[in-house]
Amino acid sequence: MSVEDGIYRAVFDSEDTVLGEGIVVVRKNKLHGGDSVCIYRGEYRPEDERLRVEVVRHKDEPTIFGDLSYYTFTLKCDENEDKLLFSGPVEQRPDRTITVELIWLGFLIG
Repeated sequence: MSVEDGIYRAVFDSEDTVLGEGIVVVRKNKLHGGDSVCIYRGEYRPEDERLRVEVVRHKDEPTIFGDLSYYTFTLKCDENEDKLLFSGPVEQRPDRTITVELIWLGFLIG
């Protein structure tokens, strides 16, 4: 299963705890999105089925990453025919593994 251009709901969890949800827009393997606390930017690399994402906190609210206002992760696609699941460590907090599920919402215009 691959990441197609479109609008997705992103559900983030770590160690079976839901961290939050946001919206991600994918166009030509580039990702842009956000939620009420953070913005996300990155890219999908179809050749190795990985997401490379940077997260910037724009609101001073706590997250599981403590006082980090910027963090990055490279997530590998988990084999699952029904879901787009990606997981891997947070580079600035290697003790934390994050999982992202992308849920298709709709097509882009243009």
